Amino acid sequence: MWEGSILCKKDLLLQYRYPAIKKGEDSVVIETLYSNDLLCIIDNEPHIYVYNYHGDNTWEVEHFERIFVFSRELPFDYAEEVQEIMDIN
Repeated sequence: MWEGSILCKKDLLLQYRYPAIKKGEDSVVIETLYSNDLLCIIDNEPHIYVYNYHGDNTWEVEHFERIFVFSRELPFDYAEEVQEIMDIN
């Protein structure tokens, strides 16, 4: 499993909380959701993956720059909607 984009009901994330660490991947939460049969893996829709680099990610900017070379930027309307959903200004 790859902990890419996660869409999850808030009550599940409150029940299966992230560990209290400053930085880390989603592995603990993903493994918990999977072991409780609460994870639906969508492996044939790569266009729905959204990256948000904010400077405090687990990976440094160079990691994202390598990925962005092969990525496609969202059209403005879509990007604006994603930014609103993620509360990015």
